[in-house]
This record gives sequence, structure tokens and C-alpha cells, in this order.
Amino acid sequence: MICDTLEHLNRYRGFHENLDTAIDYLTAYCVGHTLADLPLGRTEVDGENVFINVMEADLKPGEGANPEYHRRYADLQIDITGGEGWGYATAPGEEVGTFTGDIGFQNSPDAVTGSLGRGGSSCSSRRAAQARRGPPGVHKSAQSRR
Repeated sequence: MICDTLEHLNRYRGFHENLDTAIDYLTAYCVGHTLADLPLGRTEVDGENVFINVMEADLKPGEGANPEYHRRYADLQIDITGGEGWGYATAPGEEVGTFTGDIGFQNSPDAVTGSLGRGGSSCSSRRAAQARRGPPGVHKSAQSRR
């Protein structure tokens, strides 16, 4: 999992070819636009390998959110507005709910968390981008704390 700012995105070239494709697309897009100009919903970049999914997320307080994970896709979380919590666990947690599509939730007592994006006390976030197959990580779709 990478937690950084958009201005440093090019530092992560070479980790995975699909991440490179996402970086190329986002870098070219930002020449004439801002990420806030991306439409809500899915934008195909490289078919099922790389796509952008812009969503308006209703976030929960960090204390009540379980970390989210994916088996097929790695999220490149870019908070366009608001902020989001992130985390990782050093030991597997217990499954919370049912794994659906490519999204599951786990509750791990040793999860390490932080915040991503501006507006740490925001109750909503607009975010984008997913690339297929990358290193596993968890993130909390939760309200960040200052």
C-alpha cells in the first residue's frame, strides 16, 4: 500500500505495469484537467486491468470501521475532497461480513492506521482509481481524525 500525495505519484513507477498505466493516465489527464473533473462512475483505462472508479463515499467514524481489502485489485486511493483513514495489519484478522465482488473486510486487533487526504474531519470523500493485481493492503473507508 502506498500512502502519499498526488504530486509524488511518479516516484512509484516500476512497482507494477498496471500501476504505471494508471500513473500515465492520471498524469496526462491532469495536464488539462483536475481530478475533480473526472465523472462519477467507472472510466476504463485498460479494460479490466486498470480503471478509474470515482465515487462519493459516506464515511464512518474511524473507531467503527473495519479495514477493507481486495484479492484481485490494488486500490490507488486519491481523495479528491475530504479524507480517508488507511491501515495495515501485520497479522490476519477475522472476516467481517461476506466477501463480495472484490471487497472484503477484516477486523485485526494489531491494525496500524493513519489518515489520507485533506479535510480530516470530513464525513464524505470523493475518490478514484484501481489497478489490477498488486500488493495487498487494507484501508478504512472512515472519517479521519486530526
